[in-house]
Amino acid sequence: KEEEEKTGDWKAHIKGQMEEAEEKARREAEEKEKEAETPAAETEEEALTEEDCRELWRIIQGLEREYKEMNSIADDWFSVHGKKTGCMAALAAMTLLPLGALYGLYQLL
Repeated sequence: KEEEEKTGDWKAHIKGQMEEAEEKARREAEEKEKEAETPAAETEEEALTEEDCRELWRIIQGLEREYKEMNSIADDWFSVHGKKTGCMAALAAMTLLPLGALYGLYQLL
């Protein structure tokens, strides 16, 4: 090592290492660009099979049925309670019931 330092070969050695590292980084960047440019080939794990598609379709149909049921429940509630006062009445009842219970307990003590 002392001889390399004296003759200046250590600078060339470091410069060579830097060039190798730059070349490696350039190759990795080119590989990433190539991967990004080429469409990803579907593997067996990524591709949906016909069975998977059918299962997904069943799930979607089930979610649509549940959504329609929820809408019909909300429509029924609004038809009975009305859209203007129904929600406020329910909110007032939920708020006033605990307050009334606390007032009743306070009166007992």
